[in-house]
Amino acid sequence: MAYITRDKPAYTSVKAHTKLVLDQVVYGWQLEIGAAALCRDDVIVDVGTGSGKTLSFSIPLVLNETDIALRVTPLTALMIDQAASSNLRTVAICSETLESLWGGSFRLDYAALGVLRGHLPRHVPFIVASATLPDHILDDICTKLQLSAKAKVRVILWGLPPSFCALVQRAGHAARDFKMLGEAILIVPPTVLSKGITETEVESALTINVADESTEAENIGEEETEILDGGVRVAHNSNDEGDAEVK
Repeated sequence: MAYITRDKPAYTSVKAHTKLVLDQVVYGWQLEIGAAALCRDDVIVDVGTGSGKTLSFSIPLVLNETDIALRVTPLTALMIDQAASSNLRTVAICSETLESLWGGSFRLDYAALGVLRGHLPRHVPFIVASATLPDHILDDICTKLQLSAKAKVRVILWGLPPSFCALVQRAGHAARDFKMLGEAILIVPPTVLSKGITETEVESALTINVADESTEAENIGEEETEILDGGVRVAHNSNDEGDAEVK
């Protein structure tokens, strides 16, 4: 069973093993998720469908071929015998439609997963991932699954339009607590910058008032987003490995 420490050589080792074992292009944020789990940290991942979060679930396994990851989704039955294995590396809980299901029967099933935490060693980290994680659901998840106070939070926004609209508003609300929870990473696809939008305009758009019909429908309304003060790091997302910081 392999774990790592929070130093650069250990991170470099995970990166090298990931490339060798998975033979896929891995982005920096995916490596950060895997490396955090290998440091025994809980991780909360709020990413869009198809962004690549599933790959990050495999990274904690690259250092030892006998390690196990338990992935829980609405379509995956819990394997209690497997969960009890001493080789269990991490537990990944994923729902592509978490927000719409939260009020139905899945909420009860999800709450019951907190019991699973009590049956597993405390050193086994949980990775919780969804395309939609508003504040009230995030708080409920942390309580139900007994996630540690130091759980890492990553917000990845893909395919942003020039105006940013509701996506910027969403990140702004999440950013309010990021000084305590972690940091947000705003991924700006090359296609956006290729349309003549500058990095200065990107950063400027993050601090203006944002109003959108979808946010009003959520009773959010119009308010100033304090994203830059909340710890948002603006980064490019390219085919190169990792994310280049531009802030």
